[in-house]
Amino acid sequence: MSKRKYANLDAIRGIAAILIFFRHAPVLFISPQFAQSYLAVDLFFTMSGFVVANAYEERLLSGALSFWSFLKLRLIRLFPLYLLGALVGIFEHFVLEAASDHENLRSAIGTASFALLPLLMLPSRAKPLYPVNNPAWSLFYEIIANSVYAKAVKNRSIGCWVAAISISAVVITLYSVTHNGIDAGWNLSVWYVALGRVTFSFSIGILLYRARVSARRESAARSVLTLTAVILLLCVQVPVGWAGIVTAVEVILVVPSVVYLATSFEPPSFIAPAFEQLGRISYGLYIIHVPVLLTIAKLPINAGHVHGAVALLIFLAAMLVFVSILDRYYDEPARRVLSNLLAGLKNRTTRTGLSSGT
Repeated sequence: MSKRKYANLDAIRGIAAILIFFRHAPVLFISPQFAQSYLAVDLFFTMSGFVVANAYEERLLSGALSFWSFLKLRLIRLFPLYLLGALVGIFEHFVLEAASDHENLRSAIGTASFALLPLLMLPSRAKPLYPVNNPAWSLFYEIIANSVYAKAVKNRSIGCWVAAISISAVVITLYSVTHNGIDAGWNLSVWYVALGRVTFSFSIGILLYRARVSARRESAARSVLTLTAVILLLCVQVPVGWAGIVTAVEVILVVPSVVYLATSFEPPSFIAPAFEQLGRISYGLYIIHVPVLLTIAKLPINAGHVHGAVALLIFLAAMLVFVSILDRYYDEPARRVLSNLLAGLKNRTTRTGLSSGT
């Protein structure tokens, strides 16, 4: 959908998704832990603001794309892989968990609502918001940000943007300083933190797009430097006493700076395909890795076992191949089917309205 490609952003998304995978891997493997890897979500929000504005802003401003058409496109983009992750998570929770604990059976109504809400991309009141696939919480706030953006895009008043960014920056700073970080938003009790994170980062991403560099040169050195900065941002351990203020600075200043640098130049053509492939696997890896990990961990063969580093790397490689296959043979075809289905429904509705004289 993008008017212009930004291969550095693709690579950043892929690296960030892999580090998020390591964050959740201890349910099955001995895995390195990077305390700040959760900041990948703030990177995702910022890059999403930039990419969405790049793909849709001109058409939204001109009226060529309506609010509902835009929202339909965004939901079609996210839904197929999200649905697969939700189905795997439901299988893990209701089949494998029930098989191991026969006393942990829920009421029929509770079970139905628990299963139905995730299938509709709706959050629950549980902790976390998406019990069968925890990372899906960020998609919920992503959709909110997309919807508000599409409604507000024609409002060119800088005052509204400054107010939204300033208030959300204050929320981020206060929570980070008082909690030594902002690893929050995945449950209902701290909804304001999630809203602050997505409002700040998504809005900054939009403004970075509007201030983008028009003429971008190729630079292998700068691409490597940018990716190194991302890895350091997500992996370096900050002393506990400094974690709060450092995290706030990272979200408010470092993340936008990294995205600005990444969009100011492009990698050389010989490595661009690898960067683009990292981008293609990023969403699939992010949205299905937790239910897949939990499902495999609960298989009888893995009961009580935690596998080592070699097994972890083999599993990660298998996951990358798996999501690449899903991207080509499931996600893209499913999006085409959904697009055609919705287009057909729209055409039938239009014909019905014309025939009835409305």
